[in-house]
Amino acid sequence: MLPGDLVGLQHDAGPGALLHCSPAPGHPGPQAPYLSANASSWLPHLPAQPEGTWACPACALRLLAATEQLTVLLGLRPNPGLRLPGRYEVRAEVGNGVSRHNLSCSFDVVSPVAGLPVIYPAPRDVRLYVPTNGSALVLQVDSGANATATARWPGGSVSARFENACPALVATFVPGCPWETNDTLFSVVALPWLSEGEHVMDVVVENSASRANLSLRVTAEEPICGLRATPSPEARVLQGVLVRYSPVVEAGSDMVFRWTINDKQSLTFQNVVFNVIYQSAAVFKLSLTASNHVSNVTVNYNVTVEWMNRMQGLRVSTVPAVLSPSAMLALTAGVLVDSAVEVAFLWTFGDGEQALHQFQPPYNESFSVPDPSVAQVLVEHNVTHTYAAPGEYVLTVLASNAFENRTQQVPVSVRAALPSVAVGVSDGVLVAGRPVTFYPHPLPSPGGVLYTWDFGDGSPVLTQSQPAANHTYASRGTYHVRLEVNNTVSGAAA
Repeated sequence: MLPGDLVGLQHDAGPGALLHCSPAPGHPGPQAPYLSANASSWLPHLPAQPEGTWACPACALRLLAATEQLTVLLGLRPNPGLRLPGRYEVRAEVGNGVSRHNLSCSFDVVSPVAGLPVIYPAPRDVRLYVPTNGSALVLQVDSGANATATARWPGGSVSARFENACPALVATFVPGCPWETNDTLFSVVALPWLSEGEHVMDVVVENSASRANLSLRVTAEEPICGLRATPSPEARVLQGVLVRYSPVVEAGSDMVFRWTINDKQSLTFQNVVFNVIYQSAAVFKLSLTASNHVSNVTVNYNVTVEWMNRMQGLRVSTVPAVLSPSAMLALTAGVLVDSAVEVAFLWTFGDGEQALHQFQPPYNESFSVPDPSVAQVLVEHNVTHTYAAPGEYVLTVLASNAFENRTQQVPVSVRAALPSVAVGVSDGVLVAGRPVTFYPHPLPSPGGVLYTWDFGDGSPVLTQSQPAANHTYASRGTYHVRLEVNNTVSGAAA
């Protein structure tokens, strides 16, 4: 306090009953003036200067206690609080016989977070399934103004606020959004790309009043795309013949496959590989569905089932009449087969060697179709072979499948080049009228060799496949015997 300050004390102790001043110990200073008046009149008539008052020794005052009276504005009994969130203002008028004051204060009422289900995606066996390429969690709370949801998992986190309207994402899958009421709030927590597999995700929803926690087991699966069946069901199928289909996808995980014929539940099968025998000639609808927890894809095919066209027209390319050893023989075989049937070519060359090749439908555009009105293709196979040793061989071509076969045989003559030969005689002295045997020396390799003998006596020339020739000269004389040997590959003379 400073000199000249005025200290006012309001009391109800009666005149002269509150202060009894005595010199303050250790304060022998000047005396302080004071005055006393009734409450009803002293404040308006308080003089600017305490003049005309009597003096009193300085008083030593000590405040022993002070109290404050609290008034419960909203009632003494327990109350349910304010039903609606928002900003409120409380006004109060406080007064007594001396003064009166108007008081006010503002405060916000926030609803606590209550009820925290996940409404999308729908839980399955306490798990949530989301696609790996990005998805969202839709959370709902029954109350919780200005609440924010935060999802955390190893490697990432994301947050989103709650809104009043049902998200379009949910309304797309569940028209009408049955969860939407006047008090419910929704939050769409956008999830980024997640690696395939299981993730533990902790969700915290909080506002300034409270918070709620939720632990989720989220499994990320790769969506299915590029579904097709192989072999293509659009290819022609034969009645009574087993057909085996397999699914092929470009992407997808944890898939289940379902095959359905003509949209009939009784003809629906859940297998990866589908084996079927069509018992009648007709057009069937075949549906293949692949599904996992995050996607479902269906492809439809029209399957044409017909009778099989019989194999016909097996032919083999022209084979040279004679081959030399080590010469490469190029061969082609062709046959007409049903466009839905496989065919195998088995070559047997007669020298212990074989070659096998099989063709499977569907046949592409490289296979010719002689008659477009008939479901047959011309299948041809090329092969080469070399015979190591001279001889006579039988080449056999077998075209076959599970239902029928055709065979064709071709003779092959392999001959070596002939060596130089001379004429040999069985007797050292030839006698007129007596048979004598002539033969080549050395003896050529057998097989396809023709021997032409001219005995020089004017008798007819003898051509035969046997190397030895018998002849009888009618009269004495000197004769020139000529032999020509030929096997088509080469020739020799003596």
